[in-house]
Amino acid sequence: MNVLQPLLIITPILLLLVLGIIVFVVLYQKRLLQHQEQMQRLQISKQEQLLNATMRAQEEERRRVARDLHDEVGSMLSLVRLNLHQLVAGVEGAEQKCARPNRG
Repeated sequence: MNVLQPLLIITPILLLLVLGIIVFVVLYQKRLLQHQEQMQRLQISKQEQLLNATMRAQEEERRRVARDLHDEVGSMLSLVRLNLHQLVAGVEGAEQKCARPNRG
């Protein structure tokens, strides 16, 4: 009976120790999974922010290009109109000179 008595004391202690290790590992794994999920959520959030920033930048660039094109086309049309008026005035002036008899 002397040999069994220490074994009866050690066995529950070892079982508690093993149970404690198992609980520790399970809790550690759970915490690790939660941390990984949080990291994934942060990455998704960061990707969404980058996508939104990219879309905003593209839209601003489109507006700028449209504004520049509009301004350039308006300027060119005004210049063409002015040149046409000058050309028409020059042609009319030349016609008037040709229509007048030379007094010389």
